[in-house]
Amino acid sequence: MDDESGLAKRSPYTRRLSANHQEIRTLQIQPGAKDDPIICTLQTVSLNYKPEFAALSYVWGSPGATKSIIVEGVQFQATANLEAALRHIRDETTPKNMWIDAICINQSDMEERIQQVQLMRALYTGASEVLIWLG
Repeated sequence: MDDESGLAKRSPYTRRLSANHQEIRTLQIQPGAKDDPIICTLQTVSLNYKPEFAALSYVWGSPGATKSIIVEGVQFQATANLEAALRHIRDETTPKNMWIDAICINQSDMEERIQQVQLMRALYTGASEVLIWLG
């Protein structure tokens, strides 16, 4: 069923990640002007194939202070601090491939969270760059 904005109320996570293949999700932030809505897609990639992405390390901020972004056509509640980071990182003309824990890991799936935490060292060392956002 659609909500009043026309966005489906479903999950942006369409399949489970394979632990055997060191799979992660990367977030592609679509280009846009500063005040445009944040629109993103998810790609499943294997760390074994050295995908190109930047990792974001940031302070989550208050879980009660959220702003909506669009991930895979789904309204996703990001902390206000993360939404501000995405606005700052986003380019006006070129998509950006990122790994951001709050979005790239299905936070509702405890098994996936445990599996992804085990990949964090490889993930951060495999990133083409690591960005730090303090707010």
